[in-house]
Amino acid sequence: MEKKRVFSKSLILLAITSIMLFAMSITSMAATETNMNIQQTGSSSSRVDITWQTYLGQNIHYHVEMSYDGVNWAMQDYAYNSNETIYGLTEGSSYYVRISVYNKDFHSTNSSKDGNLVAVSQKQLVSTNPSEVQNLRQTGATKNSISMEWDPVAGASYYRILIWENYEYKTIATSNTNSATISGLDPSSEIRYYVAAVKNVNGYEAVGDESESSYMKTVPKKVTRVAITDLYDNIKVCYYGWTSCEKADGYQYEITSLNGKKKYYKATTTSTSARLTTYPVGAFTKARVRAYVEINGKKTYGPWSNYDYNACSKDVTARRSKNGKKITLKWKKVSGVSEYRIYISTKEKKGYKKVATVSSKKSSYTITKYNKKKLKKGQKYYVQLRYVGKNGKKKVVSNIYSYVRL
Repeated sequence: MEKKRVFSKSLILLAITSIMLFAMSITSMAATETNMNIQQTGSSSSRVDITWQTYLGQNIHYHVEMSYDGVNWAMQDYAYNSNETIYGLTEGSSYYVRISVYNKDFHSTNSSKDGNLVAVSQKQLVSTNPSEVQNLRQTGATKNSISMEWDPVAGASYYRILIWENYEYKTIATSNTNSATISGLDPSSEIRYYVAAVKNVNGYEAVGDESESSYMKTVPKKVTRVAITDLYDNIKVCYYGWTSCEKADGYQYEITSLNGKKKYYKATTTSTSARLTTYPVGAFTKARVRAYVEINGKKTYGPWSNYDYNACSKDVTARRSKNGKKITLKWKKVSGVSEYRIYISTKEKKGYKKVATVSSKKSSYTITKYNKKKLKKGQKYYVQLRYVGKNGKKKVVSNIYSYVRL
């Protein structure tokens, strides 16, 4: 009889153990990892928005859990709908999220009161927005392009280069590094650029805030006209002027002898004019100007203008004979001149006729006729002395000239 009792107790213990193991097996099978299609739908520097596939069943609610390493999990919130926003996160950081599904319409900090755990989703990586791009700056320019750099952003997959157009940001290019070159631009243009970092996580793009803007310029156009505006040959003071170039930060001007061997002036200015206090009167000169933009303290120049050619004798005089029928013109020779051309008119502003071309060896000429007729006594005449030189094999005429009135 005693043996029978012991055998009966053993059977009872075996049955209880079997039931417990079976129940544990059912719970374990019910909480198997499930694909619930977690997707990130939004983000900021401190939050992520997620959605997932609704789990079918009665009295279902969800635990939204988060992990730094995908191993150790902490519950963030409860949810009854298949979407959630998680706040209080770190900028530019990635996290794992998963969804645990319970089948009891109650929740508390004690998960044992939440009913049965019926499913656990697969983990999904999400991310907050990367930090704002800093120190955007221009590094180079050509007439049709600009180059830029910025400080790299940790975790960024790539960068968007943007402009502000029609009251919104417009992406015009992307870069996988912290630099970019934008081509296809017009010379003398200035454009305001922004850059934003982008972090790609499982197809979702978390976009950081736009950087502070930076105005960037292409190389200026060619200066179209250069000329002497005033010349005081007696004191050797000369004023040059030139057309302005849109978006230029300044200009460089250069004045040399006609053959280029003597360098008289080479300087920069932010003005469209220059005052020269020791102009080389008595020499044939050529002048040119180019505009520049300043990038990180360094000047980047546009093309040179065409040359402006000028010459002026140190002294030009004219005398009329007593009978008024001859005018003798005298001048001091000008270095660099290949020939002199002499013109005469009865009007100061117009009607000039060339009466002679003389070699550079000459320094005087006597005029006896105007318009194929002898000079008239009592008639007022205006005489011009024009200067011609050679720039290589090409003849060039000075844009200024000397004149006397008799």
